[in-house]
Amino acid sequence: MGRALIAAYKDRWIPRKREVDKIIEEMVMGGKWLKEDMVQGGDVIPPQEVLLHLKENNKNYIALLSNIEKMERIIESLTDEQVFILEEHFWRGIPWYEVADVISVSRTTFFRKKYDIEEYVGAHWKEGE
Repeated sequence: MGRALIAAYKDRWIPRKREVDKIIEEMVMGGKWLKEDMVQGGDVIPPQEVLLHLKENNKNYIALLSNIEKMERIIESLTDEQVFILEEHFWRGIPWYEVADVISVSRTTFFRKKYDIEEYVGAHWKEGE
């Protein structure tokens, strides 16, 4: 489970959030797609407020943001070495032997550390539910 969550965070959730943010921001800031709503007193609602309203009221966006924030809290609780392995091996795809060489560990130790990260992420993800 941890391995799938690690991959989902980097490969799906973060890119999806950027994509959705860009689309919504272009719609709102461009002003072409949304009618100008008036607030009480006759003033036009500022685009930033419309943007915030759209994001805060979309269940899918809220769930995506919640997953990202949950994973970021888990990542922040990892050690520096674990974060290094996560960034270099899991996300950048650096071969295990190069990462193991940098942190001066054997193959067995590297794969144990990798497995420990996956287990840690999975366990802490379940705890946060």
